[in-house]
Parts: sequence; C-alpha cells; structure tokens
Amino acid sequence: MFDGNEVDTTGRRRRFRFVALSISTLVSLLGLWMFHRYWSNKPIYLQEPGYERTGHRYLYDSELGWRNIPNWKAKTNGKKLTINSRGLRDREYTYVKPSGVRRILVLGDSFA
Repeated sequence: MFDGNEVDTTGRRRRFRFVALSISTLVSLLGLWMFHRYWSNKPIYLQEPGYERTGHRYLYDSELGWRNIPNWKAKTNGKKLTINSRGLRDREYTYVKPSGVRRILVLGDSFA
C-alpha cells in the first residue's frame, strides 16, 4: 500500500519504458525513412545473360517494366548498338514532324 512516504517506482518504471519505447520507435522509423529515401532514388539496371556478347542492358521503369537505357552505346555481335535519348534503338528524332515528311509507326516485338 502507498502511504505517501514511499517512492512510487512502478509509475517511474512505466514512464521510463514508455519514453524508451517511444524514442526507439522514432529512431527506427527515422532509419527506415532514410534507407527508403536513399535506395528509392537509385536506378535498377539489368544485364541479360551473355551481356559481353550482346551488349544489352536495361533500366527498370515503374510504369513500363524494363526499358532501354537512354543514350546507351554498345556492340551486339560485333555491330554497333545505339539507344537514343528517348530509349529507342535508333538515331535521334524530333517529336515535331517537319513539314513535307511522312512518318510510319510500326509497333511490335523484335520480329515486327
């Protein structure tokens, strides 16, 4: 029984545990946040098997999945492989069509 002359150690222990748990939780959340901020901005690259021969590497895109690395240059089976600034396997093109020029768009896989 508590008569006023004794020290209430159970209340102090509870407060200490609460403060210690709160601080450790905040430090853990801060660490997770810093880890997420550091790694979420890092690009993820993939090299396909036989990369030394084909020169193919890809960049992860959250909307498209894997896509070509913009401005990538390599050799594939001894021939030049060039990826333009938009990630297409070709030379640079403007999106604005010059007057008097016809364009044809072909969509498909590598056999199209």
